[in-house]
Amino acid sequence: MTATELLMIVVDSDRVAHEQFLDMALAEMHRGERCDQVRSGTWTVEQAQRFLLAEAMKDHVELLIDDVWPDCADPQRAIVTTLVRVGFEELDWHEAADHYIAKVHELSA
Repeated sequence: MTATELLMIVVDSDRVAHEQFLDMALAEMHRGERCDQVRSGTWTVEQAQRFLLAEAMKDHVELLIDDVWPDCADPQRAIVTTLVRVGFEELDWHEAADHYIAKVHELSA
């Protein structure tokens, strides 16, 4: 199982987190429809939605990590923080974005 698959399982099994990610997906999907890169022809709407959602999810999870494990001088906490950060870097945010965009489409169908 990949770090990304694990993230999706954890989020999807928590009602509040699941709803937060769906809300984030919906917001970024709407934002992607009218972003500058789409208007200039650099990205398609689908690319914009995917890229914007991936970045929003990454930022959101990074803030959660910082709240739980702030950087500190305590060596024991530094070990845990390092392990969490390594796992964080292994996530494929575009794959996760695709998952939640698909979920929004399923719910709106």
